[in-house]
Amino acid sequence: MIKLSKKVENPPSTMPYKPGQTFILAAGSVTYVAIIGHVYDWACYAGPSSWGWDAIKRNGDKTSKGLADHLFPRIVEAGYRWRG
Repeated sequence: MIKLSKKVENPPSTMPYKPGQTFILAAGSVTYVAIIGHVYDWACYAGPSSWGWDAIKRNGDKTSKGLADHLFPRIVEAGYRWRG
């Protein structure tokens, strides 16, 4: 059974994104990659755009929660918790 954070108000059957789903935001020379986790959580990584999103997902630097919330507000609004 999956234990949900109190911050997740939607029951699992209504969560809009699938585990492993990736969101990409290219901002000039830096690309941000947000990844949905398997326990209704998420994280965001940054790296040089020249790396490509898959390399950033695997080897990029994790962003702060504040920056990630600003860049990907829909994930926050959907009720996913930050993977700290």
